[in-house]
Amino acid sequence: MAVPSWVFRNSLSLTKFLRDTRAQHVTKTLWALPYSTLVSETTRQRVVYSLVNIKSKDKSGVDFRSIRLLKTDGRITEEILNKRIAEQPQDDKKSKEDDKKSNSWFSSQHSWKLGLIGFGVMGLIMTGNLIVMWGLPSHDDEGNEIIDEYSSLPKWKGYIKRAFNEAQLFMQSMRDPSSRKLLPDPVKEPFYQPPYTLVLELTGVLVHPDWTLGTGWRFKKRPAVDYFLENVSHPLFEVVIFTKETVFTAMPIIDGIDSKGVVAHRLFRDATRYKDGHHIKDLDHLNRDLSKVIIVDCDPNAFKFHPRNAIGMPKWTGADSDRTLIDLALFLKTIAISNVEDVRTVIDHYNQFDDPVEAFRENQQRLRMEEDRRKQMDTMGKGSLLTGLRKR
Repeated sequence: MAVPSWVFRNSLSLTKFLRDTRAQHVTKTLWALPYSTLVSETTRQRVVYSLVNIKSKDKSGVDFRSIRLLKTDGRITEEILNKRIAEQPQDDKKSKEDDKKSNSWFSSQHSWKLGLIGFGVMGLIMTGNLIVMWGLPSHDDEGNEIIDEYSSLPKWKGYIKRAFNEAQLFMQSMRDPSSRKLLPDPVKEPFYQPPYTLVLELTGVLVHPDWTLGTGWRFKKRPAVDYFLENVSHPLFEVVIFTKETVFTAMPIIDGIDSKGVVAHRLFRDATRYKDGHHIKDLDHLNRDLSKVIIVDCDPNAFKFHPRNAIGMPKWTGADSDRTLIDLALFLKTIAISNVEDVRTVIDHYNQFDDPVEAFRENQQRLRMEEDRRKQMDTMGKGSLLTGLRKR
């Protein structure tokens, strides 16, 4: 069966034809040859003649005249190859330029390395400036250098030692309370100083942080806050709000809940001692007699230095039915009215219970029941006495 001549009119038809024959592997060779091989005219002729010879050996009765058209029409393939060969130098040049750009230090793939180098250089410059600033020896009023433990060392080593010591002092100052006396000295007569000092945490005791999608962060006031502050303020207690919140967060909240100005002092996070990841309220820096100081907090780590002065409370979670502050106000008023010499003795007793305020409330209920029973017995006794007198 003769092969029609239109089969060889273009490269696609040629490929289709060769896929149907045993010359398929030669076609793959033709397309897979590198440019340097295809440049050779001799190689191209050899490929074309190989195709003709393979078909000439085929026993399927193919018309050899049609197959020889492959040689005469080989100019089609030759034109394609010449075009690709002409484009090769430009492609190679562009590829080399791209490779050169990608290997450059200023390419995008090296940007993170440049960033690290920049940060490293800036860090070295800042470290050097700090060593020069903090490592400089101290001088007296006359400009003479003050001799210290680092003066006998080489100059460069002395600068480093002083800078390291100053860095440690700076870090320690960040962890320690902002002042050795967090409160001013108690006032003297004719002014009145309340006999007891009450230290209150803000978050979890008086307010609860609440977040919603519509309003964001808000602080919800605990039920009976106004009643509580009015009953534990002057003249019984000097009220101090001591919170681990920052001044920018806590100040407007305190202004919102203390509309009558019963809070005498406000202390914030900078007044705490930071240790082991916790902000601890060190009452030794409060500048008050600890036998007259009571701290109310919901975080045990906050009063770990002075547990005998603390009334630990469960953290308020925002329940509107909560009435804890009413019971707490009664508890504190009872201590103040009783003129307790050392509040720690009373707190020690109630700290035996999981919830001291709840234990006090139950104790008060029991006392009221006993008082009612006593009054009832007295009434019954008086009634019996009157009955006996009437019988006489």
